[in-house]
Amino acid sequence: MATSSVRIGSKTFVTVADNSMEPARIVEIGPQGELANEAAVELPGMLIPSLLLVPGTASGLVLLGTQSPYPVTAADSTRMVVFNYDTDLTQHMARALGKPGKGIGSYAGCIGSDNTMRITYSTEDWAGNLHQFETLKATMDGDSITGHRIMESMVFAIVGSLAALPDGGIIMGSSNANMGAPMTSTGYISYLNNNMEADTTYALSYVAPGSTDTWNTPMAPLQTLPLPGGNLLVSGAYWPSFGNDRGAVVQRTGPQGHKLNQFIANTHWPVEVPALVKAMSFANDGSLYYGQTANWISYATNGSEEPSMVQVFRLDTGLNQIGSYTFNGYSDSAFYAVAFVTAEPDGGVVVGGMKRDLRLPDQPVMGWVVKLGAATFTTGIGEQAHSPFSLYPNPGSTGFRLHLQQGVPGGSLLLHDAQGRQVLKQPLGGTEASVHVPGLAPGLYLATVVNSQGVPLHTMRWSKVE
Repeated sequence: MATSSVRIGSKTFVTVADNSMEPARIVEIGPQGELANEAAVELPGMLIPSLLLVPGTASGLVLLGTQSPYPVTAADSTRMVVFNYDTDLTQHMARALGKPGKGIGSYAGCIGSDNTMRITYSTEDWAGNLHQFETLKATMDGDSITGHRIMESMVFAIVGSLAALPDGGIIMGSSNANMGAPMTSTGYISYLNNNMEADTTYALSYVAPGSTDTWNTPMAPLQTLPLPGGNLLVSGAYWPSFGNDRGAVVQRTGPQGHKLNQFIANTHWPVEVPALVKAMSFANDGSLYYGQTANWISYATNGSEEPSMVQVFRLDTGLNQIGSYTFNGYSDSAFYAVAFVTAEPDGGVVVGGMKRDLRLPDQPVMGWVVKLGAATFTTGIGEQAHSPFSLYPNPGSTGFRLHLQQGVPGGSLLLHDAQGRQVLKQPLGGTEASVHVPGLAPGLYLATVVNSQGVPLHTMRWSKVE
């Protein structure tokens, strides 16, 4: 999985971790998205890279990750590790940070105004069901300067992001989930001073007006971006009511987390989540790139058998949609998940995460990085645009599953071969249908959804293989 991206001078770098059994890599991406250079992260044991921290000198980069022996034999074996690299990807240093945790649950970092690393992480003591946030301020060589415990409770504690403020302080986005009775969860923004001590914390506003459900606030994966004048942009996941449905939102808030306006993609998928590490990135003209995964299946990666879609939106300063681009896994039988979006100086954006080809049995998840040009977003929808329905697998051997974004009462699915002969008519009773055609000859077919009067609504190609 490609987990994060950063630009230093004229170079773009991405971290890639295919799985926990192999070394993570840092990859340099060329101007057209091609592989320009790469280096394995040299450290024994399991390494999970989270994000790249950029020194103020712009002469190198810092990678922050977690490392533990494999297999994990002790709950207190996880450590955070900091790495220093030149821009030619020569590694100079690897050093464990802070004291051993009882299990690093989540962590985030940024560079402060004094060119020091600022890190916040959650530790987990599952035996005692105790979760807490701790902070760390360290030099670029990994020497710890100071650290504090800033929160402790009997909840799941997730830190989503840190961002430096103009006054030298740090803003942190986090969420807590109390799994007691009743179960509650809330997204928070916290202001940390120069010594990484918590000054104030505010709960975020509800996504739905008038809601009293605490799960209905932006939560993890949660990112905060400061705006001029003290306002903030916050992205996160939310539940309209605690259950199966899950949405993704971008909010513009006041300094205390009060909602001013928000953007929710009108795509109607039951589960949508923001990019897992970095969902938002400012373009040079002040517009905002925002990425999310639609039809995300409960962290299904290697085991996913159903496609998903990655949607990248470009929003103006009022959070109005300027354009969008969709990587449609229903069109190419793939499971996608987005980890980051990073705006480029030329107006484009680098998008990365994971992709699994569902047409190949036992295909593992692979790191996935794409660069989109600014012109991609000028027409409102990219070439792999939303369609009224999707089908998968495509190609398929015995049939396919059909997904409709909206039901067609009294409608039917028609299947025609390459000579225009109708070989199937199947009534549609909802938004999902299974089509079984093992007896059809291999070749290209046209699948058409028609309404109750037989009027075609949309057609897609489907290929049958042996």
